[in-house]
Amino acid sequence: MKSIKMRYQALVQTTLCIIMLLSFSLPTFGAGTSSPPLVSQDTSAQQRRNERAIKLFEDGNKLLKSERYDQATRKFVSAVRAWPEFAEAHSNLGYSYRKQKKYDKAIASYLKAIELDPELAEAREYLAEAYGELAADYRRKAHEELKVLKELDPEEAREVEKFLQNLDL
Repeated sequence: MKSIKMRYQALVQTTLCIIMLLSFSLPTFGAGTSSPPLVSQDTSAQQRRNERAIKLFEDGNKLLKSERYDQATRKFVSAVRAWPEFAEAHSNLGYSYRKQKKYDKAIASYLKAIELDPELAEAREYLAEAYGELAADYRRKAHEELKVLKELDPEEAREVEKFLQNLDL
């Protein structure tokens, strides 16, 4: 969590430096008054959205700890809406989806987190776990179908059994 806040603070400081540099070169508006640069207003609004996103992220993490995944999902969805570039929020959104067995949404969230921050290890860890859980689920389904097939057509079942063994299933 500290790294998120530190990265956010660095982003805010960099943005403020850019705003200060731009404000020195902007023309004045009106008679003797100057209008604040639009960049400052936009940045301030985005800064508030980012702060809100961090709060939603922290709330979502508390809900994850208490295994209230549906509520955590709503917090993380709101966090990424407020700050679409918040990779950690995308990753934790994926985690909460995965805990609800919504693998398609979980994988999409992990991939978005990785797109935003390719070095975000937790997103890669969770993505690998999601793929593993899916593989286990499909393995179980394959064996269920094989069991039914053995009753319907034992010869075909032997072929499928060999095929699954070659896949290490």
